Amino acid sequence: MSQRGKLYLIGNAHIDPVWLWQWPEGREEVLSTCRTALELMQEDDTFVFCRSSAATYEWIEEYDPELLEAIAQRIEEGRWVVVGGWWVQPDCNVPSGESLVRQALLGKRYFLDRFGVDVTVGYNVDTFGHPAGLPQILVGAGQGSYCFFRPGPHEKSLPSAVFRWRAPDGSEVMACRPPGHYNTGPEDIEERVREAAAAMPPPLESMLCFFGVGNHGGGPTRENLASIRRLRDDPRLPDLVMGGIEDFFAEAAERRDAWPIVEEELQYHARGCYSAVSEVKRDNRQVEHLLLATERLVSAARLQGIPLHADEDLRDGWKLLLFNQFHDILAGTSLRVSYDDTRADHAEAKLLAGRHLRRALHRLAARVDTSGEGQPVVVFNPSLSPRREVVELDIAFRGSEGEVSLVDDSGAEVPAMLLDPTVHTSGRTHTAAFLADMPALGHRTYRLINRAPQTAFPSVEISPTSLESRHLRVELDSETGWIRSIYDKRHDVELCAGPANVPLVLSDPSDTWSHGVDAYRDELGAFRLIDPPEVFVSGPTHGILRLRLAFETSVIEQFVVLYQDIPQIAFRTAVDWRQRHQVLKVAFPFAVHDPVATFETAYGHTVRAGRGDEQPHHRWLDVSGTAADQPYGAAVLNDGCYGCDVLGSEARLTLLRSPIYAFHDPQEVQPDELYEYTDQGVRAMTYAVAPHAGDWRGSGVETLAASLNSPCFCLVEPPHGGPAPPTESYVSVGPDHVTAEVLKPAEDGAGLVLRAYEREGRSADLEVELLGERVEGLSLQPYQIGTWRLTRQAGGWRAEPCDLLERPLGQA
Repeated sequence: MSQRGKLYLIGNAHIDPVWLWQWPEGREEVLSTCRTALELMQEDDTFVFCRSSAATYEWIEEYDPELLEAIAQRIEEGRWVVVGGWWVQPDCNVPSGESLVRQALLGKRYFLDRFGVDVTVGYNVDTFGHPAGLPQILVGAGQGSYCFFRPGPHEKSLPSAVFRWRAPDGSEVMACRPPGHYNTGPEDIEERVREAAAAMPPPLESMLCFFGVGNHGGGPTRENLASIRRLRDDPRLPDLVMGGIEDFFAEAAERRDAWPIVEEELQYHARGCYSAVSEVKRDNRQVEHLLLATERLVSAARLQGIPLHADEDLRDGWKLLLFNQFHDILAGTSLRVSYDDTRADHAEAKLLAGRHLRRALHRLAARVDTSGEGQPVVVFNPSLSPRREVVELDIAFRGSEGEVSLVDDSGAEVPAMLLDPTVHTSGRTHTAAFLADMPALGHRTYRLINRAPQTAFPSVEISPTSLESRHLRVELDSETGWIRSIYDKRHDVELCAGPANVPLVLSDPSDTWSHGVDAYRDELGAFRLIDPPEVFVSGPTHGILRLRLAFETSVIEQFVVLYQDIPQIAFRTAVDWRQRHQVLKVAFPFAVHDPVATFETAYGHTVRAGRGDEQPHHRWLDVSGTAADQPYGAAVLNDGCYGCDVLGSEARLTLLRSPIYAFHDPQEVQPDELYEYTDQGVRAMTYAVAPHAGDWRGSGVETLAASLNSPCFCLVEPPHGGPAPPTESYVSVGPDHVTAEVLKPAEDGAGLVLRAYEREGRSADLEVELLGERVEGLSLQPYQIGTWRLTRQAGGWRAEPCDLLERPLGQA
């Protein structure tokens, strides 16, 4: 290394494919900027350009293939450096762990296929936060280093600009938060160069310095490059080296022992992005679960010799989902009109996945022996672990009014009920609800029989202000509609420390991102009853109270659901939201002492201090400690809400925010301007509370969250014979503290790919069965994500460990 050190100059053009414009304009800006970069390379033979995001290269391939060929030539010369390797630069707080894996899987495979480049530098320079488990995903995708800018130094203190970022499983990447910003103006960049030179962290004597105009600025400019040529002669500066981001991280890795270790998430920037534009976030959750469920059931069909050709459509569905996880789309910070495109993309992804899901279900059901008395109903569990669930299906039932008898495959009656019918021109359609005990990734056959129930299953006891099941008793306040008490009969614990399920309205004058905001605590009021509570339905599976509440001009219609045999209270909620610059949260003050707050995050969980500040999470948060002199807690589950807070033992789930679309400080609201506000009108969501003994480990919270977000599928089948028994598990994965998220066709070659992670911090020898046949030799270390390719060999199944790109370990 030069005695002066090195400053690696990273010429780039951070282009948001969608933000204050729709994707066609973003695409044209990508094409124009890439053409300009190639022109500058002809003029300056030292210029090196860096660019990420496989989705934008696919645009170039489709709309200007000659441009892609020119880029490929420069990549081969080392003048054009591919960084990041992901499909886009996504939001990293909202997407599931598997979505982040697919960002790398589809992105890196694209670059390998098109350019023969294995991208080793992770690169999310504008992403608003980074979960603690991300280093393991990066390492699993063959990326040993990571470059980011947010949160900035004013938002999170780090021991060094260069550090070793370690995940809970022990995986490590070299990480760097460079000085300054990832873009500059079009003018002389001397000030940026000197700032970066002064920020070299000893003992490295080198640093990254980003330059180039982002978005509609065209990337690096001739004036940028001219100033670099002039500054090269300044003896007070380090050597100025174009590109070389991989070289920078290689030099840092050579001094690995000298760098501090950071073992936590990299937060917080723009906390409002966890909740802005709730519709896109809920759709994102639905598409994630639908794609995964379809992959599992298509794989199950292939295991049984059913040829389903779904790979290309499912890959296209993932691409649509991943593109719309771009940070300014999924974070909710783009123009309102851009979300018309997102809705269309999500709808197309649902269509692609749904088509193959239906085919898989029908082909699998056709193999089931459904012969016997009554109307067969084949229920499918899409998850890789067993579950108990109240299943609902619509059926034209001609039995006695209000009566249904439903039996399982052994002939035993199960709790079931008919809900109010829908009347149409040819009769009535009922919703039948029944309790289903389901095997892992498999089916179970039930039968509707035209007779009154022969077994007297006890119903949920219900009044306009109370519900009581075998597990829980819930009492409501008749004046407000808020919950006064949740009593756990199993453990003799009162869960509520005060009014619960309180829909609070809080002031939020911040911009779309909530820049500079840590928490939403300024209460303006709460929704209260406008009609008396109404008994909606009661039976042996569940009871429902219907509530109508209002705050100013906004109205909530809510169905409070208490299940007889599942220790959970669900809140099916529709909000007609008319508030502006306000936040809607639902509050649950739990009577838990010495509380510990735990939040589900990407392929893991994070424990955070309960200070009342806004936090990102996925499907559940949990508050556990002690109650009634015993370890006890409660989880709050959701089907698409990502913001929340915990203050002491009170959990608040963020349902809605209503800032102005794409409104960035320091802009101020002007009284004579017309603005568009987010989340106006009716928004629907379901959340639930699940009390439990102990902490979240072993509580069944994970299974309940999976059931809420990816419920069972039902098919009404004619009676017929078939080779498959009435109940069958196609694939199961244990033990209970392991979550198997993925079963999919391999990207190339034969076999299936299984991915699972250990979530409780204990080693695990996996218990994997395919059609009743045990697969041996799979294990996980604490918090590890494991991937295996499963192939049928003479004498049984073979499980080959792979990285996240499905390459055999040791051959990546």
